Amino acid sequence: EMSASLVGSEMCIRDRLEDDTYEKMTAQADAYALEIKAAFKEKGIREYVDSYTNQLFVILTEEQAEVLGKEYTFEHQQDLADGSKVVRFCTSWATTEAEKDQLIRDIRAL
Repeated sequence: EMSASLVGSEMCIRDRLEDDTYEKMTAQADAYALEIKAAFKEKGIREYVDSYTNQLFVILTEEQAEVLGKEYTFEHQQDLADGSKVVRFCTSWATTEAEKDQLIRDIRAL
């Protein structure tokens, strides 16, 4: 349900933009996600799926998920046998540079 409405709203936005603004906005979301991906990697947090889009699927310990969950919204995908959690972080055209930078600082502080 949620992804259908997301796709619908993205399509509405795209239809209203006559130039390459939509592509620029989504490219920025992808670029921010890659910076966040690098921060997870630097911290030794593994990816569940290797993604180069605005969606990141990472494996967090319960403690890491709890700490990040106090300040950020992310989607729990599944629990793994070792007790860790696969979660999905997603950037969008509305993600600000300040939000991205704060998340990176918080990842580094885990």
